[in-house]
Amino acid sequence: MLPVRDPEVSLEPALSRLWMAGHGLPADRLAEIGVYFTATHVRGRGVGAALDHLAEHELAPCLDVIPTGSAVDLYRRTGWREVGSTRPAWLEADAPDVVAMVLPTGS
Repeated sequence: MLPVRDPEVSLEPALSRLWMAGHGLPADRLAEIGVYFTATHVRGRGVGAALDHLAEHELAPCLDVIPTGSAVDLYRRTGWREVGSTRPAWLEADAPDVVAMVLPTGS
């Protein structure tokens, strides 16, 4: 879990803005899920606990996904909502733009 920084000081202001708009909350009420688990052999390694921790601290979860394979569909099926796409500075030139997603409250 990583803090979402205000767009004025963020290294990736477009992602911060998308997440803020998607949740309707300021950056200090958001947290980025910074590690993504999609393979069955990594189940039980703390994703659910991380989301519970966010809820306990009243932080709204956010993530970004490179839309290759089935990752975006997996997140959609589990309640995540797409709020836009952007091209972060760290993204390789031949990769598609990342999809910014939020998990609405109560999901």
